[in-house]
Amino acid sequence: MQKIIMHIDMNSYFASVEQQANPFLRGVPVAVCAYLSPRGCIVASSTEAKILGIKTGMRVADAQKIFPKTIFLENEPAKYRSVTKKIFSIFSDYTDHMEPYSIDEAFLDLTNFSPLSFNSSPTGGEERPNKLPRPFVGEGWGEGKINNNDFQSAHAIALEIKQRIQKEVGEWLKCSIGISYTRWLAKFAGDRAEKNTIFILTPEILEKTLSCAKLTDAWGIGSRIGYHLNQMGIRTLLDLKRHPVQNLMQALGKMGYFLWANVNGIEIEGVKCGWDIAPKSIGHSYCIPNKTTDLKYLRAILMKLCEKTGQRLRNKSLEAKNISAGLSYVSEGGRYKSMKTPEHIFDTPSIFRYANSLLFSNPLTDRVKMLAISVSGLIEPTNQLSFFSNTITKKNLARAC
Repeated sequence: MQKIIMHIDMNSYFASVEQQANPFLRGVPVAVCAYLSPRGCIVASSTEAKILGIKTGMRVADAQKIFPKTIFLENEPAKYRSVTKKIFSIFSDYTDHMEPYSIDEAFLDLTNFSPLSFNSSPTGGEERPNKLPRPFVGEGWGEGKINNNDFQSAHAIALEIKQRIQKEVGEWLKCSIGISYTRWLAKFAGDRAEKNTIFILTPEILEKTLSCAKLTDAWGIGSRIGYHLNQMGIRTLLDLKRHPVQNLMQALGKMGYFLWANVNGIEIEGVKCGWDIAPKSIGHSYCIPNKTTDLKYLRAILMKLCEKTGQRLRNKSLEAKNISAGLSYVSEGGRYKSMKTPEHIFDTPSIFRYANSLLFSNPLTDRVKMLAISVSGLIEPTNQLSFFSNTITKKNLARAC
């Protein structure tokens, strides 16, 4: 049976929530920031701000230079989580197989959705229309005809979800939706959908869509993997689809198979059911005002980021199994690495030790403009004693700080 997977991504989410909450913010550039000082980083910007060139990761001071009348707001995670619960509640009306992927996006598996359950509104309101707008298939090719009834039903559900979000949660909240037959392709379709649109990626248009996409347009392919693929003569996602899988596995190991399977519509990882929207990761980033290659200065900033990350872990009584660290250069590019730690981490020294190793083991090739650190694989701590570990002592010392 062919699966039907939907990926929903809320547009400019944090900024849109703020505009929904305060009508006076609507229609004006809004930037949500980690903190409001001139050196603070923007974590989300409204559509109006994006049009002006104010983007995520930019410093407050730089955004003010672009448009001094931009409204800067400090982020309020509790407010955003509250709105997310309302939105995800709508999603759960359509399937029990829902995976919250982040605070502003989710996957819905509609494979076993019964058309009979779609005859009347789940809220008991107005009946659904018998005639629905023709689905939009692909990007840039106009309206197309979908012969698959499952895709037609999924398109109708997508339209209704968009309407219900605006009616039941807030008129200023919009989303982009991707629909396809694997989890990866649904996410890829959602990423290619323009703001507040639906992109349906069917098997019939898969190769045409892949031929128009750069390697780094794909979910999971960064600049480093993209470089290795380029060295193999692979320039587009269609090239990747048609490349011999044995060659990819020889060059990239298991990652080579995963990349090949994803673009060939082979399901690697299905939708993970669960309604928990607890954080999947904790991290911080910093836009460096004085772009530099000074390792002493950069390590001091990294230590501060690790300290803040560790403090949040300890405040939530959590430990992490994975760590990721990245930096951006003044010129294009940077480096981003991650690893699974041999032990669960929660204290600042351990977080810094791994982050420092990930970022600065090799020489820098340009001045650095941004540092970022995050930990994931979050679990509640265990108090199991280990003969070879001083974990209990470390926990007591860390929480005393």
